[in-house]
Amino acid sequence: MSGPRENLVVNFRAHELNTGSAAGARADFEQMVAQLVDVFYPGARQVSANPGDGGIDVFHGRLDGRIIVWQSKYFMPQVVRSHRDQIRESFASAQKDARAHGYVIDEWILCVPSSMDHPTTLWWDGWRRAQEAETSTRIDIWDETGLRSRLAQPAAGAVLAAYYPAHTRSRTSPPGAEAGEGIPASGRGACDAPEPRSRRAPSRPTGAHAPARQLGSPDATAFSRATRRSRGATAGCCERARRW
Repeated sequence: MSGPRENLVVNFRAHELNTGSAAGARADFEQMVAQLVDVFYPGARQVSANPGDGGIDVFHGRLDGRIIVWQSKYFMPQVVRSHRDQIRESFASAQKDARAHGYVIDEWILCVPSSMDHPTTLWWDGWRRAQEAETSTRIDIWDETGLRSRLAQPAAGAVLAAYYPAHTRSRTSPPGAEAGEGIPASGRGACDAPEPRSRRAPSRPTGAHAPARQLGSPDATAFSRATRRSRGATAGCCERARRW
């Protein structure tokens, strides 16, 4: 019977390990998001910042019509109050550029490799509702949960392998796998069971009340025979367990 399945979970700190700097990690994460988007939205394109990117990291559609925008932010280890201004500014910049050039943003998606804390989640839900009503742009988020779910899809296998090799992923086991839980008794070797009582040194009175056992006495002879029989039975048990 096979043991519990071990899961490999994407560790987004891999971008820092791959590049050795915070700036490098941001750029590496942005490239990963672009390739992941292209898996699910073939034809997606990046916009190079020269001098600015119009509030767009990746988009799908046409800049003379309607588009979906993905904005990457490498916020680690969580999204907190200090990140809110960056989110507001990125969305406002995308909307301003869309108005200036005559295209429409149907959906704006924030991509982050972490989760929002509770106060920021409350803020996000209120801000999103207000901005959707004002701009008619749908707003969504691909956080660490959403990114991992998409990376786990077979179609994203090449992106997963390129950015998150197996040795960079965290190992987790299903609940109940610790401390031998869920392992049936039949899976343990028969010789791992507690030593049979007949093989243990017999308890007996000590001190002045301890009777002397002499070689050749009836009780010594009976004890010797019982010991040999128990040893033979145990050896047979272990031999059968090994063959099984």
